[in-house]
Amino acid sequence: MVIQSGAGSRAGASAPVLLIQLLRFIAAFAVVLFHAQQALSKGAYETLGYWFELGAAGVHVFFCISGFVIMHTSYGGGTRGMPTGRFLLRRFVRIFPIYWICCLAYIAYHQGWGQGYEMSAQSWLGAFLLLPSDSSRIIGPGWTLSYELYFYLCFAALLRLPALTALLTLTGFFVLSIALGIFSGFSGPMAIATNPLILEFCAGCWLGYSFARWNIGSRAFGVGLIVLGLALFVAGGIMDYRTVPLSVMWGVPSIFMVAGCLMAERSGGLPKLIQRASRLGDSSYVLYLIHILFITVALDLGLDSLVPMEPLSGILVAFLVALSCAVFAAWIFNFIERPMLRWLSRNVVNRFSTREPAKPPMEALNS
Repeated sequence: MVIQSGAGSRAGASAPVLLIQLLRFIAAFAVVLFHAQQALSKGAYETLGYWFELGAAGVHVFFCISGFVIMHTSYGGGTRGMPTGRFLLRRFVRIFPIYWICCLAYIAYHQGWGQGYEMSAQSWLGAFLLLPSDSSRIIGPGWTLSYELYFYLCFAALLRLPALTALLTLTGFFVLSIALGIFSGFSGPMAIATNPLILEFCAGCWLGYSFARWNIGSRAFGVGLIVLGLALFVAGGIMDYRTVPLSVMWGVPSIFMVAGCLMAERSGGLPKLIQRASRLGDSSYVLYLIHILFITVALDLGLDSLVPMEPLSGILVAFLVALSCAVFAAWIFNFIERPMLRWLSRNVVNRFSTREPAKPPMEALNS
């Protein structure tokens, strides 16, 4: 889910990333739109809510994108990965500082409105460290970050291996752990290691490995994969996506969407409008973190009671709330998150980790 800029990416081959950035924003916006409609309608219009719930599929798109980005920025077109310590430090800097800032914003607001959190000291610590059992206690969607962190740790453990060996080992380990979970029925923190969702990261890694080494596909084929992915999302809705594991129902179309974006962009230049729109992806992480608080504030201000919530107006209001949240997130990124990341990269990552050999920077991807 997390892509952010920084020099030092190990890009052995030019990576098509603008459409990936745009897809990342669309996925985040879909999640926000789903949550906005859900909160504003308060459970009314069940059929409409069912289709809006497709926005939750954005999480699966995030996981595929994360796998692609981590593989490409860690190995690029080479066989040697970046130093393990540097990888972990960059992941820590990218995930936690803005997450903690957003946590403090949630806590301050809820305490101020008399709806404070009631948790044990252990739960507070778990929430701030994104431990699986507590990662959603402050920021609801934080549960997905536990999956991200688990993937990062597994990936980091294999960075000393050649790229193909590392990827085969990672995939084999995930498949075996999922199989073990099926037969053992693990729950609690172990559920992450045994959930088929983690294979979506592997799929993204394989895309990163392949696209860094071979000129795969064409623009027409890429557009076809994007259309196929969209069609599968719609078909899943028609069939009732709740009857099939979401790692299949939403994971497979997500892989097609990511692969299609990579193929479509690699085949040639993109229109200026798409190039500019891709910048929206920069703020998608903070949008994902802050949107529940933004929607909560809108509800506390009585927005749901000011507008008649029949289906059409409900859709419009949900869209306007999601759009306003995206604008607010872009402001946070430009004036808080990006300056902070630049400072941390210069004064923490570069100072306390082994420097990589100079590589062409990938400005659109901030790992």
